[in-house]
Amino acid sequence: MAIRTAVIGAGRIGSAHAKIYASLQDVRLVAIADPAEKARRLAGELGCAATDDYRSLAGEVDAVSVAVPTSLHAEVAGFFLDRGVHCLVEKPLARSSVEARRLTDLAVARGVKLQVGHVERFNAAVVEAAKHIADPLYIEASRVSPFPFRSADVSVIMDMMIHDIDLILHLVGSEVSEVRASGAPILSDKEDIASARIEFASGAVASVTASRVAFKTERKMRVFSRGGYVSVDLLNRTVTLARKREALAFGKIRISDLKPEDVGPDPLAFALKNLIEVEEIVCPAGNALKEEIESFVSCVRSGSTPLVTGRHGVLAVETAERILAAAGRRPGGDAKV
Repeated sequence: MAIRTAVIGAGRIGSAHAKIYASLQDVRLVAIADPAEKARRLAGELGCAATDDYRSLAGEVDAVSVAVPTSLHAEVAGFFLDRGVHCLVEKPLARSSVEARRLTDLAVARGVKLQVGHVERFNAAVVEAAKHIADPLYIEASRVSPFPFRSADVSVIMDMMIHDIDLILHLVGSEVSEVRASGAPILSDKEDIASARIEFASGAVASVTASRVAFKTERKMRVFSRGGYVSVDLLNRTVTLARKREALAFGKIRISDLKPEDVGPDPLAFALKNLIEVEEIVCPAGNALKEEIESFVSCVRSGSTPLVTGRHGVLAVETAERILAAAGRRPGGDAKV
């Protein structure tokens, strides 16, 4: 029997969700819920219904994607979870950790799946890089773009940085011990640029930067560990691995013993020849959003646990709140007075 689905919100992300649901086998896109005219146009193209009121879908669907503004996540997702409908909620899970925990608790109480749309977890470059990362010591993450003219109801921390927060929490796997941050509103009344330093109980440290006032689009992450270095270009889906050569790894060469005359005029060439080996991996293009939705549908069908659970979503929001507080904002994103 086909799983009955709907998409709440017909913006750029919601429209993409709807098109993917409509393309999947054993899935029926029942409706798109959004009062905007574009919802009716898209519904006509995809052969499903359109409705102004998501509440009219009660009892008509098995699973939904919630792609409305963040400020409405708790209301909309809560409505469906309370009625036993599985939910894929776009990131961030909610505008505050209090709301995020309520949604997670509600999903558990009603016995339904709650998956959070941290789509970078399905990025082929992230999947490949994770195979080569163990016990990270230091992480650098940078995510910048021109102003997107969406998600203006939240700061760049909740809009863009939240992706890297989730990835870092996933890779480090340790409790956050301290957060320092700064940010500034440039075009909107929320932070449009922000940077944070996150320290973990394990001793790992992450430095994260996000900006939506840049002249380019870039998404990169660098992970350093005792075994080597992994650089990930999430936009172009490439992974660069730098590993210690055997002589360095097993102490046959000690960096502290080397003198300038041992290294010669080109330190990088010496390092590449004697100390480290580099491998470049180009990952397949794929479609991370489609894989995310297919994974959600599979969890609904099989009863398995989502890759990105409600609890993961809560942890990301909690960490984002700590960054907001360190940058001088309340959890909801309002400036402190």
